[in-house]
Amino acid sequence: MVVPGQNSQALLPWKDVIKPELSLAEPMFLRLAPEQFKRQVPRLITSLQSAAKKTPKIYECELPSIVLAMAQAASIGIIPNSPCKHADWIPRGGKLNFELRYNGMIELAQRTSRVSNVRGVVVYKGDEFILEEGTDPRIVHRPNLLVERADEDIIGVYGVIKFRDGSTKFRFMNRAEVLKRKAVSKGSDDPSSPWQKWCREMCEKTGVKYVLANDSLSDDDDSDRLGRAIAHDNGDPIDVPGYEVPESA
Repeated sequence: MVVPGQNSQALLPWKDVIKPELSLAEPMFLRLAPEQFKRQVPRLITSLQSAAKKTPKIYECELPSIVLAMAQAASIGIIPNSPCKHADWIPRGGKLNFELRYNGMIELAQRTSRVSNVRGVVVYKGDEFILEEGTDPRIVHRPNLLVERADEDIIGVYGVIKFRDGSTKFRFMNRAEVLKRKAVSKGSDDPSSPWQKWCREMCEKTGVKYVLANDSLSDDDDSDRLGRAIAHDNGDPIDVPGYEVPESA
């Protein structure tokens, strides 16, 4: 197992260093994983290997951070870098980060007992957009698809939850509120960051997080995992019971 304070060498070889360490940590991943996800743990390890082939900087990440990122993914039951695009492995500052994507946030929400669907919708300049509050709140949004829809033309985003009982709930935030959240996101100004590469998707994810964070979901394990994933996406680490994070991680 990882020695606290241990740093990795540059370009850690997969076969000789990373894979043996993950094999030692696999019982921990199985313990942390939701019951229905336990059989997917080998795929979780494979996904990291595939990602490292495409992004060699992963080999340069500190070994404790690799184990921790894997444990975090296992604990909420999400496989990064899959065709479903639920999450990504992101090397940043010599550490590996587990980062949930828009589709992953929706997937976790739909695993709960109350949510049928949830989505984020971006509003652009030129769209017809009416927001009504009061005793019967509603949104009327008719996108203008005849004009160019550039990132700089985004004026806001709203998240909408459809519950299994047929009811709905929405929350809207304007551009300034979205930019505040972008400003506190790690590495948001980095050219390789999701905010720079997929601005619309990140705005949609922000809208989904906003509406989910302002709703009381069920008191069950799936809702707890969703809450921890949202908190992690906002900058809080996902707690890994039984694993002491080395200071270097």
